Amino acid sequence: MTLPFLPSPSRDFMEFRFVTYQGHVEKLPDVKVVIAWLAWVSDIEKSKI
Repeated sequence: MTLPFLPSPSRDFMEFRFVTYQGHVEKLPDVKVVIAWLAWVSDIEKSKI
């Protein structure tokens, strides 16, 4: 194991999330959507302090 350890979700969970997000597994999410989500998560984490 290398540091930092980052947990990785199971393949079944990721397939479930792709299907519930965009209706199918084959297409990856749009990069802009992922970046916006990461920014949102960062803002939420900052507000907890």
